[in-house]
Amino acid sequence: MVAIGDELTGDAQARLLDYSRPSVALYVGGMGARDQNFYNTLARRMGFDDAADEIQDLYLAGRPRDAAAAVPFELADATALIGPPERIAERIGRY
Repeated sequence: MVAIGDELTGDAQARLLDYSRPSVALYVGGMGARDQNFYNTLARRMGFDDAADEIQDLYLAGRPRDAAAAVPFELADATALIGPPERIAERIGRY
């Protein structure tokens, strides 16, 4: 996911993050079975255990919008290229 914007604060940050959250929620919360979801396991390996639990619980309860809202900025930021073009150019090497 790529979302380009001039800053990562306040409303601008929220708007950019909103592009990424539904996809992250789908993968972390809705792919596979509760006990066999590669993306949920990956989120845990990245240090997002509590968020992975909450996202999966909400998604599997039929609440994908709430699951998306539960995706923390740090998780979305770790799995997407979000921000000004210069930041994206610097971070693209990680991918």
